[in-house]
Amino acid sequence: MPKINKKIKIPNCDTLLIYQYDNSTNWFVKFYVGTHYSKSGMYDKTLKLKNQKEAIKKSKELWRSFDFNEKKVIRDYDFDKDIAEPFFKLRKKQYERKGKVQYANKEHNQYKNKILPIFKDLDYRNNDHIDNAIEELVINLKKEFTETTISKYLNILSQMCKRAFNNRVLPIMPSFPSMSRINEDRPTYFAKDLKKIDDEYNAEYQRTENKEVDEERDIISTWRSAGFRPGLELLKVKWFQINLSDNKNYGVKDLVITLNETKTKKRHNIQCNPYFVNNIFITRVMPRYQNRKSDDYLFFPNEKNRNKLYERIRRRFKRISMKCGTYFFNGKERPLYSIRHFFGNERDQKDFDVKLIASNMNTSPEIFYKNYKSNNMENIIAEGEKLFKDQYTKLKVKKSSKW
Repeated sequence: MPKINKKIKIPNCDTLLIYQYDNSTNWFVKFYVGTHYSKSGMYDKTLKLKNQKEAIKKSKELWRSFDFNEKKVIRDYDFDKDIAEPFFKLRKKQYERKGKVQYANKEHNQYKNKILPIFKDLDYRNNDHIDNAIEELVINLKKEFTETTISKYLNILSQMCKRAFNNRVLPIMPSFPSMSRINEDRPTYFAKDLKKIDDEYNAEYQRTENKEVDEERDIISTWRSAGFRPGLELLKVKWFQINLSDNKNYGVKDLVITLNETKTKKRHNIQCNPYFVNNIFITRVMPRYQNRKSDDYLFFPNEKNRNKLYERIRRRFKRISMKCGTYFFNGKERPLYSIRHFFGNERDQKDFDVKLIASNMNTSPEIFYKNYKSNNMENIIAEGEKLFKDQYTKLKVKKSSKW
């Protein structure tokens, strides 16, 4: 529920008062009538006035003319029970049919963590109260998230309200602020940045002997080794999804990990960088849990709450990246997901087939060009070297000013 910022008790008028929410310029009026009128016994309504003197005047007129014997049908109004629960029950069934129940759980958690604390005590019959609650939600979300992420929260709430309005639970469909839904420009990390971060993880482990730090270091190396989406896809991998085989052509080990329930497919096989496989996975990851079972998680097998695990990894990565001075690039954040950008761009700069890169990343060439290919100066110059390769060759032999 929105917080009340200012409250004025009207003298000589019993319980009459006017108040303002901290995110609204309109005044509201409230006074006690009796439990025959409402559960709280209060009359509570917006005055739709911004001027304090006018609000006081109108509130007195309402109070003096009000019929205190008026009765209303008393009912408990519960936003969570009446609107949210039926919505998420249906939402879960829809996602189950698509085989993507994890997305229903993710949306429900977003609602419980950020939306419910504001809407749980809301009288959703009052459209002004809903509008104020939406404003407060946006203000709170802006403290933590980008507009793209905020719009996802608002989209969930909007769909919830639309269903309730269509089913005549909500008397009026509330209006939602429009926000730009553009693809976020996540700058990529560079190899030198990830080397700094890896060194700092190692240094922190040496200082603290915290085994969590050492294992998280290997998780980040795994994300870097292929086109993983940093998040739950890898953290939910179990040992039976690991396929380690001999490469007869090069005399090394190959690692293919089967990911289930990915963003775009039910199943996706992803091959890891052979350097990572033979220098990190075999020497560091495999020996860590000697008594493992095939159904154990690859990383942190005793951690049941995988969402909580991811949040811990994300927070530590941000802290260490900021300590290394690598978290921001050209004024923009580089979260964990930017590691995925690094993999795509690093392979692209080595002139490998984009279709091959996109296939490993479980995406399409079109999406790769749109969302992952970096437009930083280093990439532009690298592209230019390919385009003008003959001219660079000539200049290397003999400097020339000719086009």
